[in-house]
Amino acid sequence: MIGLAVISFGSAYFEFSNRVASGALKEAERWTIVPGWSIYLAVLSLLFVLPLIALVGVPLSALLLRLRRLTYPVIAGGTTAFWLALSCLLWMFPSNE
Repeated sequence: MIGLAVISFGSAYFEFSNRVASGALKEAERWTIVPGWSIYLAVLSLLFVLPLIALVGVPLSALLLRLRRLTYPVIAGGTTAFWLALSCLLWMFPSNE
């Protein structure tokens, strides 16, 4: 979830930096908008990220249980890798443009 928050902040920062550069927004106004916009993006992204993690995580966990390879490091590593992949995909293909 920390990565999703970081990506949301980066996306909001770059979006409003472009608006400052074009003169549509003042510098002081940007820093009043960016934190709220970051939270907004993170919460909206959770609507897509959490179900996708569950969609992949449940069958993968069942397979690992059947093979008797479900351990805490495997759970942490698999969840982290999948989460990073989804976060990067959401960042690369924003839906609001």
